[in-house]
Amino acid sequence: EIRSKIANFKNDIEIFVGSKQISKIMMKTDMAIGAAGMIAWERCCLGLPSVILPIAENQKQGAIALNKAGAGKLAMNVNDAVDIVKDWCGTEVGFKEMLEISRISKNTVSGIGADLVYKEMISIDS
Repeated sequence: EIRSKIANFKNDIEIFVGSKQISKIMMKTDMAIGAAGMIAWERCCLGLPSVILPIAENQKQGAIALNKAGAGKLAMNVNDAVDIVKDWCGTEVGFKEMLEISRISKNTVSGIGADLVYKEMISIDS
């Protein structure tokens, strides 16, 4: 559904669904529309400005929290997501908003969660 709605955008937009190389894609991407599960936190770690689109009921609370923190922009449906992308693409205001979301999202997570879990598990075992 998103493909057809952004097909007439003048910007260079590519859509990746279910890619096995998502980490490489995210490193080269200016912005993303993505689900609000664990991948949302990975986008935050990278500082990737994101439209957060909850695709399951259990993602809504996290999506709302990220939006409230300024670490992403909440879209409750595909039309909202497309409208946000339109606002972001090609305008100075949109670019500044994306920069701010990038800054905030990077500061939302440490990026060392797996290491912290490992250290906690080792300390419990000792």
